[in-house]
Amino acid sequence: MRRFKKLNLFLLLGSIVLLNGCGKSDVKTAEAIKEEQPIAVTVQSAKKETIINSDTFSGRTQAATEISVTSEMAGTVEKVYVTTGQKVQKGDKLLSIKGSDLSKSVEQAQAALNLAQASYNNAMGGNVANQLNQLENAVNLSQIGYEEAKRNYDMYKQLYEADGIAEDQFKKIELALNQAEQNLAFAKKAYDNTKNVAIPDSQAMAKKQLEQAQVAYKSAASNLGKLVLTAPASGIITAVNFNDNEMISQSMPAFIISDINVLEVNLQVTEMDIDKFEVGSKVSATLSDKEVSGEVREVSQVTNSKTSLYTIKIVIDNSKDHFPAGMAIDIQLSTQKSENVVTIPKKAIVEEEGKKYVYLCKENKAAKTAIETGLSDAYRIEIKQGLQEGDTVVIGGIPLINDGDGLFPVEKED
Repeated sequence: MRRFKKLNLFLLLGSIVLLNGCGKSDVKTAEAIKEEQPIAVTVQSAKKETIINSDTFSGRTQAATEISVTSEMAGTVEKVYVTTGQKVQKGDKLLSIKGSDLSKSVEQAQAALNLAQASYNNAMGGNVANQLNQLENAVNLSQIGYEEAKRNYDMYKQLYEADGIAEDQFKKIELALNQAEQNLAFAKKAYDNTKNVAIPDSQAMAKKQLEQAQVAYKSAASNLGKLVLTAPASGIITAVNFNDNEMISQSMPAFIISDINVLEVNLQVTEMDIDKFEVGSKVSATLSDKEVSGEVREVSQVTNSKTSLYTIKIVIDNSKDHFPAGMAIDIQLSTQKSENVVTIPKKAIVEEEGKKYVYLCKENKAAKTAIETGLSDAYRIEIKQGLQEGDTVVIGGIPLINDGDGLFPVEKED
């Protein structure tokens, strides 16, 4: 029994020695593995770029041009042909108004015009020539009669003076001459009055009546044409204010057409920012994740009475992209710019006790390097001192490494 106890004690002591020996060996192996195992990190090369420091202002787009389409006639809507949001071209039919009474007015005006045209044609045509020919023939006949009466008178006057004929007979011949002279004068007067007064007056009257009939017909036809509203310009229908069978008036626009080829953004800025904007200057903008350009069109010098802010109007060329109005937009206004400078991603920088560092990857080892920075944008920052173009900078996995650690670098593209 005593022997058995000593044996057990010996075995227990041996086990402890063996266990302690194994533990020391395992610890040394882990430390060795740690020293040999590199840490996986993402890296990127420093590159030369242009850094632009900009302020961002947010707003919403709207159509720069809006056209109100108003009916020139009051009445009952027969049919509306477009809906809100529909794209239309200039001349497209928008709405029609019932107008049976106007159709009758046009028919009556057309009949009156036809009659006036016929009267004018008669006044200016062959009837006038025939009338003048008849009057001219009457003058010629009266002239012949007068000349015949004058020959008789001259001949019988000599006989009368020589007591060849009685006084009564001479008086009759003299009366015939006077009558022939009056007939000639009357015929000439009728011809002259007809040619110089009656016909011109008749023609002028016929012309005036024709012009009045033309005006009446055009007015009636124009009113009939006003029963159909068409698009005065191409664009997007942004408002429809009447429906079928509703009464329409001239006091309210029937439609609003917006031209979205040019978008407008009205920014509200403080007095600290207003001096950053200049009429005619270019700005960049982000609209629906796409970069677009714009131009400052107006800079208000008076604050808005409701917001106490200044209004900046910016226009965006939308002729190619065709973005709808009403979208959120970010306007980037450049304030500073550094060209051809060394840049790295901002997330590569580590700050300690007011100083800035980066970890370079040199021969697969982490090298903590002090830097001096300059301008920055949303993603990258200018490095004034400490780095050169092409240096490999750790940008991912930074919290896992220390100066001198072994690295397993994985290149990451922009």
